[in-house]
Amino acid sequence: MIKKVNYFKLSIYFSIPFLILVLYKFDYLVIPKIVNFSSLLISVLILILSFINACENWRITLKQDGVLNLTVKEGIVSNGLSVFTKYIPGKLFTVLSRAFYIQKKYKLPLNVLTYVSLKAQLLSLWVGLLLGSYIFLFIKLNIWVNIIVALFLIVFYLFLFSSKTKKLLSYLSELVLKKKVDYPILTFKEAIKIIPSYGLTWFLRSVGFYFLCLSVLEYSVSYSVGFGFALASVIAMLAIIAPGGIGIREGLLVTILIIFGVEKQDAVSISVISRLWFLVGEVFIFILASILSITDKDKKTERK
Repeated sequence: MIKKVNYFKLSIYFSIPFLILVLYKFDYLVIPKIVNFSSLLISVLILILSFINACENWRITLKQDGVLNLTVKEGIVSNGLSVFTKYIPGKLFTVLSRAFYIQKKYKLPLNVLTYVSLKAQLLSLWVGLLLGSYIFLFIKLNIWVNIIVALFLIVFYLFLFSSKTKKLLSYLSELVLKKKVDYPILTFKEAIKIIPSYGLTWFLRSVGFYFLCLSVLEYSVSYSVGFGFALASVIAMLAIIAPGGIGIREGLLVTILIIFGVEKQDAVSISVISRLWFLVGEVFIFILASILSITDKDKKTERK
């Protein structure tokens, strides 16, 4: 008898070669000179907290939609083990991998879990763009960056909050795919319950990046530069082809840092170390999720 494929494990195994390729191709292990190790340590600790909170975002979204009430531990395992799937070009597995985990464990409909996972991903991007847009109060970027940010803010808002958009998508899906699209949209009451958690994740990463800048620079820089990391990260995530948005994020960061008054060479150094810095957070949450998955006794949690 052919054993049923475990798509969750397959997505994890499939992501590792792409991660190794990225490490090799983009010189992740090149470390610039550090002038303030205290700031570096603070930045790493704050980054780690952001990754833990990102797992909580996934957990509370499942709970909010009435799909499943995971434990904090299960939220970390399902989201943390999937962290490297973003390096697989196309970004599809970023949404599917954690849905595969829940479907495998609880035998819930994959299409429902995929919708929730997509919703969580888009909500994260939308909140990240909102927070990152704060830097527009201080600097002016290329007009195309402004257009892209504004366009995606509107598109994500319509998908997440608009019942008319849902009806339109459902109609088009039935027309083209002969299958109805059904996903829970956010009400204002629901949004104020879960958006702060997503905002906290991006705020922590922004603050962490600010301290990362302080660890490299021998002169002061505006705290607002941290929000540039949120903006650059989200725009990079929206790039479908680039694995993990590599290259795009760094290029935007260099531009933003220079506009904020950081010298060009220092801006390049920060963008380089930010690759390794962010990878440290990803490795931490992956290892933590792996340890917790080993100790998981596979007890089903109470459904909402």
